[in-house]
Amino acid sequence: MMVLSMNNGIRLLFTVGVLILSTPTYPQSSTSVLSSQDILQLYKDVKNLNFDESRVANVENVTFAKDRAIFAFQKGTFYFVEPVREHITGAIFLGEGSLSLDPPTEIERAQVRRFLEADSLLETFSAAYLRFTGQAAHDLIKDLTFTQAEIPDKVTELHEEISDYFLKERGINLASGVLGDLLNGAEEGLFFAVLEKKQPELNFSSYLAFIFEPNASEEVALFQYFPRRSKKPFYTVCSFHRTNDYQSGDAFFSTVEEDDDALQISHYKMQVKLEKSGKLNTEAELTYSPLVDNLRFLTFVLYQELEVDSVNNVLGETLAFIQEEKEAAFSVILDEPLLPQTEQTLTVYYSGDALEPANGNLLLKNKVYWYPRYGYLVPATYDITFEYPSDWQVISVGAKIERWEDGSSAFSRWLEDTPAFGAAFAFGYFDSTTYDSENVLPIKVYSSHSRATSIRAKIGGDVANSLYFFESLLGHYPYKHMNVVETPGVGSQGFPALLFLTSHTFAREIEGVMEALRGHEVAHQWWGNLVGWETY
Repeated sequence: MMVLSMNNGIRLLFTVGVLILSTPTYPQSSTSVLSSQDILQLYKDVKNLNFDESRVANVENVTFAKDRAIFAFQKGTFYFVEPVREHITGAIFLGEGSLSLDPPTEIERAQVRRFLEADSLLETFSAAYLRFTGQAAHDLIKDLTFTQAEIPDKVTELHEEISDYFLKERGINLASGVLGDLLNGAEEGLFFAVLEKKQPELNFSSYLAFIFEPNASEEVALFQYFPRRSKKPFYTVCSFHRTNDYQSGDAFFSTVEEDDDALQISHYKMQVKLEKSGKLNTEAELTYSPLVDNLRFLTFVLYQELEVDSVNNVLGETLAFIQEEKEAAFSVILDEPLLPQTEQTLTVYYSGDALEPANGNLLLKNKVYWYPRYGYLVPATYDITFEYPSDWQVISVGAKIERWEDGSSAFSRWLEDTPAFGAAFAFGYFDSTTYDSENVLPIKVYSSHSRATSIRAKIGGDVANSLYFFESLLGHYPYKHMNVVETPGVGSQGFPALLFLTSHTFAREIEGVMEALRGHEVAHQWWGNLVGWETY
């Protein structure tokens, strides 16, 4: 569903079994004269992707290079789409072709050797699905001769199959990513290709996905693509900088921060209504600052089972936005372009089935993207007020400032004024035990009703010992309390002053092992949740 009431270029992150947009957002200096309705119409044109019977080209031995990737179209036919505001944004090739890719560094060649018995890649394909902006269209078309011809069913079927799969199964709106790059007006632009291999039994998957994205920290990437795999459908074959960066030496001194972030969210103020059915209704006010000129098209990641109802600007005026059904993001169209370093607010109203049953309580299906995010692990402060049935409890990141009741509903407000990489909460009917002793801050342990008080007390003691130990090594613990909540499954996770500990550590005591697990999670209060890699 595209939302048309006035009530994502594109860098793909292939992580945790789901492919999502990395949500680059672009300045709109060349398109600031377009109205919001003009941009919505432009989106529909990009999405529909009508193939042009007057732009069909039979080819033999045509090559196209995108950095170190060489696409050779030995024999076959190109079918290009109709221009959108004079821009051609896609094509499909049917016939005989090959992709060769020679990684520039030994570490990337070693990565390729994990999949192939060679330092470089050479794969044949029988079909290529291409989306692009900027210079790519000119480079593809310049040596071709067009003829008039009918568009075969295979072309439209391939487009529908790939675009629908990416959206409905993986939450990726390719059309929104192309639109963002078009509005950016970048000369180079993105280039994205899905290749159906000619001999599926060779090497690894039947499909390859290639992307060149000028705004990414590593601009060139190649992935295996398993369309029918329910988990982890994409595997990184290799990813590296563009050739010019190696020639200039920039590639050897780059960092993650070279991503062209266009905005930074500094604060969230949220009103969250929770139901025992698992439904969540949220009003999220985002305080953000543009980092580029003429910002107008904003894309945020949001868990794909959540639906945006409306978006308002600081004046309370309703803004146009784009969100397809099953999309793991949404894009907001501002009425006027913004100037950099000017603090702004945006309010997003959304709802959906965000929680699932777990040991008689409810657990967030996605602890990262249950609220709109821009960028990856960007620190922000949080002011969250929850409304929920008064016989249940909410335990959130931050400090509980107040709690009150009104009829059958309870309300609690939680404040995290130290910038944190994320926020999460637990919702349910818990038993709790407070571990409180001299020179130890309050530690409250929440569990399902089947757990004995003694195990909660033991966990509280282990957490207290861990806090004492790590403070002696790493410095002062910056919070005034610690909440520990049982979570089902084998995974545990730490947020500021809030630990989600696996139910296994509540179910049984294994000497040494469980103490180490609890201490490990406490250590995240100083070290965060990961020591990340620069690329993949």
